[in-house]
Amino acid sequence: MPNSWGQQGAHSMSDIHQQIAALNEQVDTLEDNDPQQAYELCLSAYQLAISHPDEVDKVTLANCLYNLGYLNYRFGHYRLAQNHLGKSLPLFAETGILAKQAAALRFLGLIQWRLGNNPEMLNHHYQAIQLYQQTDDRHGEAISLSDIGLAYFHINDFPKTLEYLQKALDIYNQIDHPKGECTVLNNLAMTYTASGLPEKALDFARRSLNIARRIDNKMLETNVLDTTGEVYLSLGEPETALAHFQQSLTMAREYGYEPVRLTSLQNAGKAYLQLEDFEQAVAALEEALTIAETLGALSEEARCHWELARIYKKTGRYAEALDCYERRHDLNETIFKEKAAAQFESLQVLHEMEQAQMEQEIAQKHQQALEKEAAGRVQAERSLQESEDRYRQMFEGHTAVQWIVDPETHRIVDVNPAAAKFYGYTREEMRQMPISHINVLPPEEIAARLAQAKREARTYHVVPHRLASGDVRQVEIHANPITIHGRTLLYAILHDVTDRLKAETALRQAQKLESLGILAGGIAHDFNNLLVAMLGQTSLALAKLPPESSAQPRIEKAVQAAEQAADLTRQMLAFSGKGQFHIQPINMNKLIETNLHLFQTAAPKNVRLRSQLLPDLPPIEADAGQMQQVVMNLIINGAEAIGERPGTVWIRTSEQEITADNPPIPHFAGNPLKPGRYVRLEVENDGEGMDTATLEKIFDPFFTTKDLGHGLGLAAVLGIVRGHEVCIEVNSQAGEGTMFTLFFPALAEPKPGANVEKEEDTAVTATPTPPQTILVIDDEETVCEAVC
Repeated sequence: MPNSWGQQGAHSMSDIHQQIAALNEQVDTLEDNDPQQAYELCLSAYQLAISHPDEVDKVTLANCLYNLGYLNYRFGHYRLAQNHLGKSLPLFAETGILAKQAAALRFLGLIQWRLGNNPEMLNHHYQAIQLYQQTDDRHGEAISLSDIGLAYFHINDFPKTLEYLQKALDIYNQIDHPKGECTVLNNLAMTYTASGLPEKALDFARRSLNIARRIDNKMLETNVLDTTGEVYLSLGEPETALAHFQQSLTMAREYGYEPVRLTSLQNAGKAYLQLEDFEQAVAALEEALTIAETLGALSEEARCHWELARIYKKTGRYAEALDCYERRHDLNETIFKEKAAAQFESLQVLHEMEQAQMEQEIAQKHQQALEKEAAGRVQAERSLQESEDRYRQMFEGHTAVQWIVDPETHRIVDVNPAAAKFYGYTREEMRQMPISHINVLPPEEIAARLAQAKREARTYHVVPHRLASGDVRQVEIHANPITIHGRTLLYAILHDVTDRLKAETALRQAQKLESLGILAGGIAHDFNNLLVAMLGQTSLALAKLPPESSAQPRIEKAVQAAEQAADLTRQMLAFSGKGQFHIQPINMNKLIETNLHLFQTAAPKNVRLRSQLLPDLPPIEADAGQMQQVVMNLIINGAEAIGERPGTVWIRTSEQEITADNPPIPHFAGNPLKPGRYVRLEVENDGEGMDTATLEKIFDPFFTTKDLGHGLGLAAVLGIVRGHEVCIEVNSQAGEGTMFTLFFPALAEPKPGANVEKEEDTAVTATPTPPQTILVIDDEETVCEAVC
């Protein structure tokens, strides 16, 4: 007996499953062309499932709920649809049926759109797209893309609408899905019509209508006929438009597509209005109003009253027009209140979807009770959550470096991806990292600045920050206090201003050197006038003294001192850039080789001079005497940096090609390098090197770190470099020596066989000349006396 009862139970359970499966199969077949019959079958399947709860699995129950939700959505019963789909969603999630879970999310998104809750609508659609992509369901992905496009359509963002619809159409073309292609083409026709491009819309509408008829989908054909009518209405062809609306109306009545019938009647009313058939327009709109009232579509009721009011006003029926305006006003107030209530109710559905293990009916009643008791709190929490979501999107997606710091613990609370990339850490590594790990200021100064930022509404600082690589960058910080979960934190946006500060420093340095150059040039000019007179007068006095005169040695010392002073003024003139340059093609190797003995003589015995010259070095344009002075001054500078210990000064030449793709070569002074071929002259020493403070002043006239130096050697080098319009680079670190690098534009080599003019002997043959008179003019009388 027990076995027979067990077999009977198994058969009974199998029979129920078979009945429900057969009903659902019929629903799938009829849902497009006979939705009313499909709904009745779906309701029977659902009642059968809930009447045998112990004999029906979760998948079967979820499918019944899903079908009910879908068909209620089709009929415009959005609250019922939301309830059924919300109950099906956790069941699909629990049983791992991702495709149906995605479909339920999609329709919940459409319901949120109908209820005016665009943020929740987009949230549902994006979740649906992720599930469709996870299951490689291209059809489902295309449907959600199309739905998002329509959402943008209803807020008049037509470029976004076309972008998402085109993505959906591309997918449908790839997977050969005519039904989906028909739907998207119809939506594109609607979009181009609303965009003011009815000619383009007509092409899409015709293509969509052909597909609907080819696949014999009455629901689609009814919708597309209505859309095509709207296109013709925009083209100013109301008769053709009316014919399409009437076809759509006939099919909508036959198959029970009440929402489509409502739309077609409204559009037919507009067509009659264009034809000035006011009686037919009123009849169509009144029938549409009756359907809207039956469906509870308040926005469509308001639209009907608006159109009727326009007609009544046009035909002089002002009392009726006023009545329609007042009804529309009342409906709009109700719509506003219901939209707010509907958005609030959507929170209830979301809560139910997260409670997969709870009994749905109990959860719903409990949520309704909570709504009445805590409506204000829930709305406040929702507003707070939306605010936090907007902040999070801005924080996560922004390209600027952003982070949040706790001013009490001095720890980083959060950073955005741009900050992690800039500092070279992962976001997990930076969270809870002490701010002192990246801020190289003293701890007490960091604490003071954090306290200031917490007190003030907005603060600004430029501070040094250390990256994971060890590099220190100057960052500009704009910070303000924010409150998150009752805690006062600091929100900051950072910009790397290292390069900008370096550029500003270089500009100030250049301006300072330019000012000093003008001053030095003026002083040197005045001293030259005095020295000419001094040297002239003392030389004349020396020439007239007898050799045995006791005054002759003293005057010779005066001449020697004046000549040394003249050498200083020449270097000051060189620094000012006002020296006399004789520019001609020279070979830097030849100049160095010719003067190498002279250079060695200028260096102390403890300093070795080494040269490394590139063979076949291209010529440059320069003043040979001035270049000799540059090399000599750099060698003497290196020898002074080495001091009394043994050391080496290297002189090197090489060639370098600079292109637009190369990173810019940092230059201390002179002109930035343009793309081209350059000759490099390097003078390097292994002396003490320089710190940053010293490096910033080395080209200042009269600046020296030696007790006996006059501080004009490097200043003269800079003046000659500026006079030649070339670039000088300085690399030095304390304790590691210094290297000066000069970049000269290389001259093009003469082509083989080309005629090259040789230098002629320019000496003038001495020939007798008649007596001449020379006029000497100078503003200094002593100079004139010395020359004359």
